[in-house]
Amino acid sequence: MKFKALTVATLALMITACGTRTPAPVTPQPENPEQVVINEGVFYELDTVTRTVRPVSGGISKQVYYGGTGFSTTQIVTDSTDSVYNIQFTLKNETQQNMGVDSDLTVFYPSFQAQTATGTVVPGGGVVNAAGYLPEIYVPFHSFSNQVKPGDGVIFNVAIQVPEPATKAVFSLGVQAGQDYNQIPITAKAFMQPAYGKFGVEGFKAGAADQTRFNKPFSLAICDSSDSIYMTDQNGLWRIEPHKTVLLSDRDVYRGNTFIDCMENGELAISNQTTRQIYTVSTYAWYSPTLISGVTEGGNADGDVNTARYGNPRQVNHHGTDLYIADYTNRSVRKLTKQPNGSFLSSTVVTMPAGEAYVEGVAVDPQGNVFFGTSTGIWRKAHNSTTPVKIVAKTAGYQPVTIKWHPNGMILVTEFNEHRVRAYTPSDPSGTAGWKRITLAGNGGVATTFTRGEPTKYALNTPLGLTVSKYGTIYFSQFNGQNVMRIDRLK
Repeated sequence: MKFKALTVATLALMITACGTRTPAPVTPQPENPEQVVINEGVFYELDTVTRTVRPVSGGISKQVYYGGTGFSTTQIVTDSTDSVYNIQFTLKNETQQNMGVDSDLTVFYPSFQAQTATGTVVPGGGVVNAAGYLPEIYVPFHSFSNQVKPGDGVIFNVAIQVPEPATKAVFSLGVQAGQDYNQIPITAKAFMQPAYGKFGVEGFKAGAADQTRFNKPFSLAICDSSDSIYMTDQNGLWRIEPHKTVLLSDRDVYRGNTFIDCMENGELAISNQTTRQIYTVSTYAWYSPTLISGVTEGGNADGDVNTARYGNPRQVNHHGTDLYIADYTNRSVRKLTKQPNGSFLSSTVVTMPAGEAYVEGVAVDPQGNVFFGTSTGIWRKAHNSTTPVKIVAKTAGYQPVTIKWHPNGMILVTEFNEHRVRAYTPSDPSGTAGWKRITLAGNGGVATTFTRGEPTKYALNTPLGLTVSKYGTIYFSQFNGQNVMRIDRLK
């Protein structure tokens, strides 16, 4: 069996520990950050008297998720120094696919409890770093790179501090790993979990993923050149990395319920509802966005940067070097065509009749067919036609805030008012008949707490921004939920 390093997509497996030891001074510890509770898992026990680690859930050492995905473990105590015990884990890939392909395999430790031999809880202790101190985040982790094939595994060590007079230490171990197949996660073949921020808690805090705090998380975009995720909220523009967040800028241009999209040249396109203007910005100069279209006075006019007017520009999406904008109150889709001198000219692609209350959400496929939403459904305007066709019918009040085209031949939609994320696929080759509905996440209820598990079984709370990695992992923001969720495909 080969053992090497690994990567992230969502199965959680957890682990525990119990025992006794020679009393030793307790190392002073910083105050623990706020706890994030995770419930599922397989538990183990470290006995510090016998220096052994064993599973405590009826001998089970493997947690299996949808369709047979899982990892198994073996574990031994290798050595100890004073009150710190070192445990070596071997994590074996029991799935039927390569794991750890899109970012990194992450092993994390979401909970800990020290106990006496009689089960009395003892405060203190936990997973410690090489210096013997508790880390500054509540959920410490190890990250590994490269893929792990079925049957292969990875070896890693964890140091546990057991405080006096405890003789047991109960801790949990979780695993996340990206899969090997670029396919949108559908129904039971997927796992959903919070990725960044804390559900229902509004604020500002950058740093570790579990400690990050957002203020109305809004639009999301992934730039292929860097694989970085960018997001806007009322705090500004964020860059979201595998295990942490960074606020790049708090300029007003990013804070006005601002939509973003990554362009082919690596720049971000920005649609700002407050100023009614469209900008671009280099990923190397966040402080200096360039105005490319629109004046601050509202209206409905096409033209160059000094004459174009928008009613309420919402989602922006690129197609080649051109940009498409959903102009909400003008009930129209607008197009910005890049000129040889680098400037942009605005034109109107389609305007809907007064019976439609607004236009919201816009996407363009590689052939130039335009998809957009209204108060009564989703429409498709073929590239060689001037007349849009309704492909998804909804009751009045529908809010498809973000629409994304996916290379699998489908559109992905955050349905804000229905609290769902859905995919729609064509039912005929022409793409003009009603499209088939696939629910990716949400059960129709409104979430009042964080959710983890099979996506369609759990409630969401106002999904808004949406983006998809090249490995098929879906990220979406929950506007009132105050966090960013991820859905990974499991086989």
